[in-house]
Amino acid sequence: MRNSISQNKAARRFRSAFTLIEVVTALFIVMVGVVSAYNLLNQTIAASSSISMRLTAAYLGKEGIEIVKNIRDSNYLKIHYEPDGTYNWVNGLTSDSVPGVNAVDCSGLAGNPGCRAQYDSNILSNVNVDQPLTYSAATGFFSYDPAGTPTVYRRIITVEPNGDILNVSVGVNWTERGKPFSLTVRENIYNWWR
Repeated sequence: MRNSISQNKAARRFRSAFTLIEVVTALFIVMVGVVSAYNLLNQTIAASSSISMRLTAAYLGKEGIEIVKNIRDSNYLKIHYEPDGTYNWVNGLTSDSVPGVNAVDCSGLAGNPGCRAQYDSNILSNVNVDQPLTYSAATGFFSYDPAGTPTVYRRIITVEPNGDILNVSVGVNWTERGKPFSLTVRENIYNWWR
């Protein structure tokens, strides 16, 4: 009988030691799972932010192309309604404009960095090309309005004439987590008025 009592005590000690090992192992497995889930969540948030910034840059690039198309289309209306020869389809887009009528060099050649433009204007400008865009929460638009909140985005528009084609390139640059990024949108714009 005495022998069975000592065996029961030894078995209980072994079971409690085994239970302690199980608890430590289970805690280790749970901690690995929690840390893995935390890392996955951090990576997902970082990727979501990066994708959002790239999408905004693509939007700003396409908006630059649309601004150039809008200027071209406005020139067509001026040609149609004011057929005195004062306007041509590239006024305000290239240095090939009619002399004295919105001649601008956005070629990006010979030290010219390109141009900037706002969504609500029919003018390309060489002034402060490297100025960052601002965002207005009231309008929901990006612009160069000093009253807006400064952003990390810079947009440069280059227009190279090639006969009846304008080779338009819009570069959008930004910095994210200390790393520079860029995105370029290109499109050929044609003189379809001829």
